[in-house]
Amino acid sequence: MDPRFSEKFSSEAKEHLAGLTASLIAIERGGDEPRIHVEVALRAAHSIKGGAGLVGLRNLEKLSHAIETAFELLRDGGLAVTTATTDVLLSAVDRMTALVDDLGHSDEADVSGVIAALAQLTAHSRGTGHEPPSIAAPSEETALQVAAQPREFRMSARVRAVVPPAGESLYGVKLDFFACQYQLGLDAIQIALRLERAGAIIDSRCDVSGSSLREGLATAPLWYRAIVSSPADLAAFVKNLDIACATVIRLELPDSEAGAQAPKPARTAGASPRAAAATSLRVAIPIIDRVMELAGELALVRNQS
Repeated sequence: MDPRFSEKFSSEAKEHLAGLTASLIAIERGGDEPRIHVEVALRAAHSIKGGAGLVGLRNLEKLSHAIETAFELLRDGGLAVTTATTDVLLSAVDRMTALVDDLGHSDEADVSGVIAALAQLTAHSRGTGHEPPSIAAPSEETALQVAAQPREFRMSARVRAVVPPAGESLYGVKLDFFACQYQLGLDAIQIALRLERAGAIIDSRCDVSGSSLREGLATAPLWYRAIVSSPADLAAFVKNLDIACATVIRLELPDSEAGAQAPKPARTAGASPRAAAATSLRVAIPIIDRVMELAGELALVRNQS
């Protein structure tokens, strides 16, 4: 792991762990606003899980996920605040603190015992009749809105400047991030990886529904549209993409654009036809941090609904 990332993750994780411990102690002591402390702890566990997944620390990711699940049950009333509950959670936080203190060997450590204790705790709570909130299936009207139309994929100058190599096609992919998360458990990173596996992303955009982000987090649907180049035919492309909640259509450049671009491959002999396409994107770490924070907020709001 890059030392810059490990140092940053370690620093932030220790702050979250301190918050987790303080919240657990406050929950154990009781008080007028226990839900506030549960929310703080849930946010901290979620942040550690997201950061661990981002840098590839699997043991920390699994352990923080188990802790997050327990706090979700505490928040929803499916898990009672008892001495036994807080003891298990404090033990799990202590174990996670030890892993953060030795990140280089964290994935070699045995965390099966503490994860089993958390699993037993949450399994017992579910056995008492508590069921997590169900997610309503999309209405027929919503399902109809998912169908993609060619006009939704704007042929920007960036797209028009890139002629797909001979034998490749352009596809428009449309999906709702909320639907992918609820129905398939796919987050934004997993969706991006599947898109990259299916072809070369030439252009993309995200359309936020409802009010401005200045007034709060986005609400469903959260549409994402991408223009992707691939040598596969439509059926094979859909299979390679493997995102059941996405709709895919084949796109055609306007006749005038296609005609104007047709001679281009002959004029660029020796150069890659994809040379004009961006193959990588540099994103500042503070921007990634902010995106992760917003993703965490989104998950918390979704879980509260």
